Amino acid sequence: MIYSFNITDYDFCGFGGISAEEFNRALNEGTSLDYYGKCPKPKKIPMLMARRLSDGSRMAVDLGLILNARNQDIDAVVYASRFGEIEHNYKILKSQASDEEASPTDFSMSVHNCAVGNFTILSKKSITSTSISAGHDSFMQALYEAYLMLMDGYRKILLVDFEVTLPPFYKDYLHEEYNDYPYAVGLVIESGDMFRATSEPNLSYENNQDQALRQKKGEPKLAPSLQFMHLMMNNATKITLKGSYLTYIYSREKACQY
Repeated sequence: MIYSFNITDYDFCGFGGISAEEFNRALNEGTSLDYYGKCPKPKKIPMLMARRLSDGSRMAVDLGLILNARNQDIDAVVYASRFGEIEHNYKILKSQASDEEASPTDFSMSVHNCAVGNFTILSKKSITSTSISAGHDSFMQALYEAYLMLMDGYRKILLVDFEVTLPPFYKDYLHEEYNDYPYAVGLVIESGDMFRATSEPNLSYENNQDQALRQKKGEPKLAPSLQFMHLMMNNATKITLKGSYLTYIYSREKACQY
């Protein structure tokens, strides 16, 4: 799997409302991050809608709307999340187990394409949209999905990778490392050769790069899209992300200009 793409704009939301630049500086300087910080107040979402969304989805929808306002010619959108609307799903299951009536809000917000659906509604854009869930590989597969859209004739793709807060109930059943804090990373992707993407089997590969990004022992694992954005902002010539079965390598062929 070899392909290439350009990133023409990006943004970030999470960790108590810090900017992408502050996030990048904190990692470079080894400053502790507030992974579970209060969700920042949305800038583009009506309050009635914002209250219905989980923290991660709220940030993802708001970030998408912010990037859409800066890039009016976006003609397709990809949202990616490993756990999606698991918070609302858990509340529904808990209600059923207790023989209680499920909340209509939880029911309507429980589908995996909730975030991208709310983005298209609030942006008033009748454009192609998709929602990706591929476990730990969700962000990397979303990049490939965006590339396929470009090959299908779309010119500018909005990609938003996000996560929600995982309910404590599930944590004892997940033995692998996972991200359980809310965040959102947004990229605007176009055709070009700024980044060249390849992949190879994991085999005995150890993700030393990811370990280096975790500045303090005991901090949560940094999500793949956050790793990607951090290294992209530092003009890394190669970004390596470990997936479940593949190692994804993104080689910078041209300098980014934003």
